[in-house]
Amino acid sequence: MATFILRPNGAGDATALSKSGSGGANWDRVDEVNSDDDTTYVYNIGAYATDNYALEAPTIRGGIINSVTVYWNWRRVGDDPNPSVLSWPGLRLSGVDTTGAERASSSYTYQLYNEALARPGGGDWSFADLDALQVSISLLTNALQEARVTQVYVEVDYTPATRSLGYIIG
Repeated sequence: MATFILRPNGAGDATALSKSGSGGANWDRVDEVNSDDDTTYVYNIGAYATDNYALEAPTIRGGIINSVTVYWNWRRVGDDPNPSVLSWPGLRLSGVDTTGAERASSSYTYQLYNEALARPGGGDWSFADLDALQVSISLLTNALQEARVTQVYVEVDYTPATRSLGYIIG
């Protein structure tokens, strides 16, 4: 088995989270290889909101996809003693969503979470699916809390294609 990483490289079907700084796009706040913590991030305060991000095209095109795992690095900000800051990972393919488990954070420092998610719409993954796949992050907070996400990516676990050489003698 082997793995490769796909990072955001464009906006997806939804852009509802706020972003740090001015200019640029939401996806470029979460696309870094190494987490930059509070240098760039998307965030949400007092509501439920979701961002979807288009992903870079995979350079590997063959084999069997065993799993697709979403990673997101996030934290809470605020003074409310009730840790009601929640996040969910998700995947979107051809207008169909798969949403992961709700995660609560009581941490004021960034924590890297991950969850393997099923193919939106069911069935087996194909490498063609990865060309249209979007990763999503949803955040829910109360009016006294802020949730920040600084990094999002997808890890694809796959079994490489094998080749057999046959010889024809005659």
